[in-house]
Amino acid sequence: MVRVFALTVALKKEERADTQLGCVELPAAIGQGETEEEALRNIKEAMELVLEELENRAQAQRPDKLEVISVIV
Repeated sequence: MVRVFALTVALKKEERADTQLGCVELPAAIGQGETEEEALRNIKEAMELVLEELENRAQAQRPDKLEVISVIV
């Protein structure tokens, strides 16, 4: 079963034209890029990596009590 999460991303445009993004629900997930599109691709990857790490940590603590799911961000 695939579950989809809707996560909030805050966008900040820098003076030097870079775009920076941060995920409200996953503060460790940040991204930036020269364009908004590039920044969105980068934060999507960062969010996937953070979710994967959180899943790995949870499995290490209670592997018999967890359901593994795939996340599309």
